[in-house]
Amino acid sequence: MLGFDRYLNDRLVISGTLGTAYDSIRVDQVGPGSFTTLDLGLYAGYRRGPLRLQAVASYGHSWQERFRNIAIGDFSGQTMGQYGVDRLGVRAELEYGIEAGAFLLAPLISLDYTTLLQSAITETGGGAAALTVPSRTDTARTLRVGFDLSTILHKKDYWTTFLENADGVWRPTLSLRWRQPLGEESRTVTARFTAADPNDLFSVQGDDSGQGFELGVGVDWTPLVADRLTFSLRYDGFFWQGVTSSAITGRIRLSF
Repeated sequence: MLGFDRYLNDRLVISGTLGTAYDSIRVDQVGPGSFTTLDLGLYAGYRRGPLRLQAVASYGHSWQERFRNIAIGDFSGQTMGQYGVDRLGVRAELEYGIEAGAFLLAPLISLDYTTLLQSAITETGGGAAALTVPSRTDTARTLRVGFDLSTILHKKDYWTTFLENADGVWRPTLSLRWRQPLGEESRTVTARFTAADPNDLFSVQGDDSGQGFELGVGVDWTPLVADRLTFSLRYDGFFWQGVTSSAITGRIRLSF
């Protein structure tokens, strides 16, 4: 990812990012998959005392490849589908920072609006069980309420022999959100068997399971001997009524 930050004054900052990523996924009882993304983002932040207002606009395109395991009676197989997804999103977030000793507690509220445009999918493999899914557009509005908790540690002496070269600035963070979709929570997907008549469609309505808790735990480290570098490691998870999603992200930032 490449980006820039620009402080217009002591209260207002703008930034832009351009990045790409590759990820692999596996859905229990469905199958594996992978996707490559290209993302563009614009950010503006305004701070006045303990109050901070942030706004983000983003566009992303992803190239998706998904496999679907099939088991019908004595027949078993696997289909593969390739498709593209365009994503447009905007977010506004308001937070209030409260200093509590060495910690900063920031209650916050945010609102997201996202539009997803998915191209048509024609599965291959799987014989008569392969599906064709027409292109579709989905929109989502999401409210989040929660807090961020962070602190800054200036490490100068040995903590342990393992961390004897870890002098620098450490920034551990903890975030917790309640995520609440606004509006329709279920999605209807229309499809047909690829070998069937084009007008012979059926629909599947799924539970979006969009509401739930989001948990984030991370740490940033800026070495004393190379203060233009920042190493980050973060865990993000979503939890609600039997639905769990987890991700671990590592990042190296070079400032110049």
